Amino acid sequence: MQVTFGGQIFISLTNRLETSSALRHTGKMDPFSQAVLGGAVAQLFFHRRLGRRAFVMGAIGGAVPDFDIVYQVDQWSSWVHHRGITHSLFFPFVAGPVLAVAAWLLRKSNNKRKNRPPDPPGDFSAYILVWVLAILTHPLLDLMTPYGTQLLLPFSNQRFAVNAMAIIDPMFTVPLMISAAIALLMPKRLRLVASSAAVALLISNGFIYYAWTLNNRVEDFAKSQLQAEGVADARITGYPTVFQAFLRRILVERPNEVRVGYISAWQPSSIAWQSFQPRHHPLIDKVKESRGGQILHWFSMSRDYYRIVEQDNQIIVEGHDLRYGIPGPADIGFWGVRAVFDTDKQPVLPVARFTNRPRLNMAGVKMIFDAAAGNQQNQFFTKKDLSDDFRE
Repeated sequence: MQVTFGGQIFISLTNRLETSSALRHTGKMDPFSQAVLGGAVAQLFFHRRLGRRAFVMGAIGGAVPDFDIVYQVDQWSSWVHHRGITHSLFFPFVAGPVLAVAAWLLRKSNNKRKNRPPDPPGDFSAYILVWVLAILTHPLLDLMTPYGTQLLLPFSNQRFAVNAMAIIDPMFTVPLMISAAIALLMPKRLRLVASSAAVALLISNGFIYYAWTLNNRVEDFAKSQLQAEGVADARITGYPTVFQAFLRRILVERPNEVRVGYISAWQPSSIAWQSFQPRHHPLIDKVKESRGGQILHWFSMSRDYYRIVEQDNQIIVEGHDLRYGIPGPADIGFWGVRAVFDTDKQPVLPVARFTNRPRLNMAGVKMIFDAAAGNQQNQFFTKKDLSDDFRE
């Protein structure tokens, strides 16, 4: 694995995404992936009938559900509403026909303005199918990430997640981007356009399945190691890290201990655990019972853990979502809730959301790829606090 070359390629592909505030703080699957996936599905089935319109409508449809990020009522909105109703399995069948009508009327108006003959009435059914299928690809792709997607809204707000791939993984996106270029640049090559979409979808979805098997593999590896260490009563969960499929974060939860470690699925080796004991304190209970604490527990899919820091005559209570994290102290995640109390345990600052997530620099990306390749001397496996290594 060429770490430097790969790191440069993936950074160039994701630079715009990483500088997006919405992406950094909401865990949104990158919009390019969503768009080209929806476009490829439309391209495969409808390009012969609709031409480039199929890909364009499919790409827009694939991105439509993420417009929920504009709904920002308060600090909790992105947790509560992102991957909400627009990401349910029912939304495509409501929004798809509406957007199909709008696209059909726009096409009709353009045909009239340019003195072109009207499209065949039968094309309207193709419009509906393009929009419905393209929008449907969005929640199904988001489901493959750890963030959690509310597939059953408005009937249930349960979050579903398959920890197969990260929210950014060019191994999934690049084949679809190539297929998109063929559809847009060579629209008259009908067989090539359809076959490129089919191959891209086969590769990308095959990659998702492969990434899912990797997660199962590292969870089994961690379970075997823990059993050898005499640990049997544990909930073990593997999570992907960014840009690639092989470096996985392992979270181990026991009644009186939580462990965090990293493992390369490419070359698995003994996991060096960091551990901490979950705290029990009346102030923690108070934060947990607050609206923010309850939202964090639901949002993190019960992977919320609390720590207390006393400094400057204040007591800081933090709840962290441990599904995500750049290597650092084991009890710190990307985001969480925080409240500040005085020494008399009276509120100083109310419960509020915070974000720890650092932006990756090139050195950090190289370190990720090196660790993914299984280099056991990599600081992912040897250094307890890497937070400063990943800051710009």
